[in-house]
This record gives sequence, structure tokens and C-alpha cells, in this order.
Amino acid sequence: MNKFVAFLFAAVLVLGGQAIAAEAAGTALAVDVDARAEFGDDVRVLVAGADLAIGETVVTDAHGLVQIKFSDETQLVVGPNSKLLLEDYLLRNDGSVGKLAINALSGSFRFVTGKSNKDDYSIKTPTGTIGIRGTAFDFSVETVKTRMLMYHGSSTLCGAGSACVTMQQTCEAGEAEAAQAQSLGLSFTADDAKRASLQQSFHYADFQKPLQYGFRVDQVPICQLIGPARFAPTSIDEVMALCTPVIAEQYEGVVDRWGYCSAAVAGYLASLSEPVDEQIADLTAQLVELFQPGTGCKIHETELPEALAVAALKSKDAVQQAAIREIGATIRDCVQVRTAAIQPVQASAN
Repeated sequence: MNKFVAFLFAAVLVLGGQAIAAEAAGTALAVDVDARAEFGDDVRVLVAGADLAIGETVVTDAHGLVQIKFSDETQLVVGPNSKLLLEDYLLRNDGSVGKLAINALSGSFRFVTGKSNKDDYSIKTPTGTIGIRGTAFDFSVETVKTRMLMYHGSSTLCGAGSACVTMQQTCEAGEAEAAQAQSLGLSFTADDAKRASLQQSFHYADFQKPLQYGFRVDQVPICQLIGPARFAPTSIDEVMALCTPVIAEQYEGVVDRWGYCSAAVAGYLASLSEPVDEQIADLTAQLVELFQPGTGCKIHETELPEALAVAALKSKDAVQQAAIREIGATIRDCVQVRTAAIQPVQASAN
């Protein structure tokens, strides 16, 4: 009888552990190449649509990529050669997260908060922690340090000790080691050596195309890690001289220069004095002329909507912003747009 009771007790423990592991915390909306989820000795290959559970470790190879969305709309990208443990996930009745704790063990990641209280997010790494205040950022876990690149919002990057640095500027990079944490400054002001180092740490700040639209961040081109050199065009003509061949290539399926047009738009708009709404309207009108609807449009995606999103970010006019974003969405869906309809409210006479 005792043996039977012992058997039942052991069975309950095993089944209970499986039940905990099977409780869905997030869904892998997209998976590239080799990625797997590990729970103890249980290893399964991840595919698009697979649920991920508390206690599972997501592991990718050199070409792996997993894009995860949680129930509260928090988004997490696990890049190549990466390893991350989903430690805890508690969802409240109102759909907000009561707690989301992840342990990023190695590799490169993107994190975008959902609709929950920001104090309820927790990210640990072997060399530090990240405190979140409603934000989007990339971070990398390297041998002796953790790095992050802010896109919007505010976060606190801490070393394993008590040293912390607050990150709250768009494109601000930071670094934490066991005993210290420091800001590395704004990425678009970095010299070539530092910029190259940042490119190594933040893969998707250099090339967002592998990511689904929902996992892309509009501020990425502003950070100017794209391409072999920083872009600083001084006129719309100079922007279009770069964008025209790049977008044409992309409609043919060539993406070697993905992000160059968006970076050119960001560089030009950053150089302007306020107000800039007229220039934004004129630039938007010319960018839309590069749209090539028809055969191959959906197959050969272009960065044109992202370039328009950068223009919208720089606008101070809410009506203009909304109009440009709508245009970008129309182009992304490969639907014909009317050029006359894209002139936002403060377009110039030219």
C-alpha cells in the first residue's frame, strides 16, 4: 500500500510539473531556422504559433530568431545565438501583467512593453538587471557585460552590484558590468569604432527586415547604426538621390542596402531647424512616388513605410502624423495611394 501511495505521489509531482510547464505565457508568432524550447530534459523544436510556458528556456543557433508576443501585448525578440529563460508570468483579470520575469542568459534581444504596469517587468542577466518604465529597447548579454540601446521610454540598467544608470533618451546606449554601469552616449554621435561596436551588439538596430512589422521600432533609423557611414543629407534632393535606387532595388528583391533610405530621411530631418512640417510634407510626397504597386509588391517588401514612419515621428502636427502613418500602412499593404491625399496640413506651395 505504501508503495502504491508513493507511486501516486510521484505521479502527481510529475504531472504537476508538466501542468506548470504547459501553462502558456506567450506565443512564438514567428520562428526562423533552428530554435527550440527546453524544459528540463524535454526539448522541442519551436515553430510559428507555438506556445511558450513558464520555466521554458528559449535557445537559438547562429541563424535562429524567435518573435514572441505575450497576452498583455508585450513583445520579445530572441536573436541568433541566444538563450533566455521565462521565469514567471502572471496575468491579471484585466489583461495586464501582474509579473513578467525573464532571465536573459546570453545573446541579443528586443523588448517592447505591453499594456501593463511597468514595475511588474523584470529582466535579469548574468551581469546585471534592467528596470523598465514603459519602453522599447534592444539589449545584448555578452561575456562580462550587458548592453542596451533605448528607443523610447525610460529604463534603469544596473550592474550586479548597486551601480545603476538611467536610460531615457532615444538612441542612448548603455553598458553594465559586475561593478559598474554607465551611459555610452547617443549612438548617432558615436565615432566609427564605437558605432561598429554597437552594431555588433544590436543586430536589429542595423537590419530590421527579418522582423515582422509588429516587432519593428520606428526609432531604429534615427539611431544611425545602418549602413557603412552616418547619413547627413542637407536637402530633399539628396535624400531622394539615395532613396530612389535603394527602394527600386528592394522592389526587385535586393535588400543589401535595407535601411539606407530610412536613415537618410532621419539624418535630413535631424538637421532641420523648427518648424519642419512643410519639409516633412514635401519629403513625404516625393517618397510616395517611389511606391511600385502590382506584381511582386507583397513578395518584395520595401522599407518605404519605415522611411515614412520616421518622417511622421519628426512631425509636430498630429493630423500630419496620422496622415503619413496611414499612407505607410497603405503602401505596406500594396494598395494604390493617391498622391494628392498625402499632402499634410502644412505642406508648402511647392
